[in-house]
Amino acid sequence: MDFSCSVCQALYRRLASAYPHEFRMLYGEDMDRMGEDAIPEIWRRYGVRGVIRLLADVALRLPAMYLAEVRQDLAYAWRTLAK
Repeated sequence: MDFSCSVCQALYRRLASAYPHEFRMLYGEDMDRMGEDAIPEIWRRYGVRGVIRLLADVALRLPAMYLAEVRQDLAYAWRTLAK
């Protein structure tokens, strides 16, 4: 693994560690394993563009999915409280 790939993995780990504790407890190991496995392959096949896309997914798409899940939980809580 070259220096650039190591830097990308460090960035990935840093982004993944920024997630809330509850999210990390549920998905942290899978995210770490996915990054460890995926980044070298993405770097080899797609170069910088592929890694930037992966990092953007981690930084943007995953929080949106987490927030959607929280929104669903809150809606359920409100419905339950209304009953």
